[in-house]
Amino acid sequence: MSLPFKCSERLTLGTEIELQLVDNDSYDLSHKADRVVEDVGDKKRVKHELTKSMVELNSSVHTEIALNDADRIRRLRHNGLQQKEVIKQLCHELL
Repeated sequence: MSLPFKCSERLTLGTEIELQLVDNDSYDLSHKADRVVEDVGDKKRVKHELTKSMVELNSSVHTEIALNDADRIRRLRHNGLQQKEVIKQLCHELL
C-alpha cells in the first residue's frame, strides 16, 4: 500500500500534533479515529494517522515568519491547543 505524499512549498512552517486515543477506564488504545475525524468534520485540520487509534491536528501552512514574531507563534500554539481540546472532549464522549 502506498501512501500519498503532497509536496509543499519550500521553507514553510506549520504545527502538527499527533494524539493517541486511549480508553479512559482501561487505558487501552481506542480504535475510534474514524469517528473522531468524522465528528469533527474538518478534514483539512483533523486527519487520520497510520493507526486507527491516532489522529493528527494541523495548523495552516505559513510561508514566512520572523524569529521575533511572538504573536504569530502564540496564535499557532493557541489554535493547536483549541483543536486538541475539541478532540479530547469528543474522545471522552465517545468512550
